[in-house]
Amino acid sequence: MYLDRLLTLRHASRFVRAFAVVAALLVVAGPLGGCAKEWQETKDFVSNAADVVGGVKIKSKTAYVAINVFNAAEASVTVALRQPLCPKQQPLCRPLGFAAAVEQPFETGIAARNAMREWMKANPGTVADAGLYNSLVAATAAMKKVMAAYNINTDS
Repeated sequence: MYLDRLLTLRHASRFVRAFAVVAALLVVAGPLGGCAKEWQETKDFVSNAADVVGGVKIKSKTAYVAINVFNAAEASVTVALRQPLCPKQQPLCRPLGFAAAVEQPFETGIAARNAMREWMKANPGTVADAGLYNSLVAATAAMKKVMAAYNINTDS
């Protein structure tokens, strides 16, 4: 049972896969050593570690929600970028410096969203890649922070 759990980490990072290989070797070689108590402690440690590593999986539904949240923020930024520059803080204008401030998180978010979509398309029904998810969430948060700093509505 423990071996099956460890070997099903197909979509995990290299570190996790290396950890799974070491744990699998311990599962196979442990009972041969004749030290039952130490073997049980090692097996419990590996089992607990596998449970912790398993907790970093991102459900596909959560990934789609992150994509939709980014899409809403992207739409708000796009509307703001289409406004004329503000001569004096008028309600329907783009503040000076906003375009430069939002460019990096905007581009990063688009790249992360597109990569996440490709991942989900290539791996239907599986967990999402945590690195892509974290990049997308960070880019969305950075965009919202810039929007808030320039008093641009983030309620969309």
